[in-house]
Amino acid sequence: MEVIKQVYAIIKTGGKQYRVEQGDVIDVEKIKSEEDEISINEVLMIADENETLIGTPYIGGAFARAKIVSTGKMEKVIIYKYKAKKGYRKKQGHRQPFTRLEILYISKDGSIPEIEETIEAEVEIINAET
Repeated sequence: MEVIKQVYAIIKTGGKQYRVEQGDVIDVEKIKSEEDEISINEVLMIADENETLIGTPYIGGAFARAKIVSTGKMEKVIIYKYKAKKGYRKKQGHRQPFTRLEILYISKDGSIPEIEETIEAEVEIINAET
């Protein structure tokens, strides 16, 4: 049985870059959106088994579609300032807000992939792993 290589992309959101594939769940900087799904248009690179597209800086028309799974805050980071012999102590905590995204699909040219093809590809990948 032939192993199918997934399409992956390098996307940029919140000032950071992420390597994503279809089905990945990632935590990004908080996104203010009332929609359940978002499109990330800042795609820097897309690669599959046949070709690699590199943007200058972005690939025109390409996007990654993601579903907002949840929002929350990361673990608390303690900031402690101290000056010796001066009686100065300052303790602060910070919890960075984040948005958890699930990547639904990646489009090279702005087209929406067929759902049936996506499901068939997932089934083939699962069969190849077992």
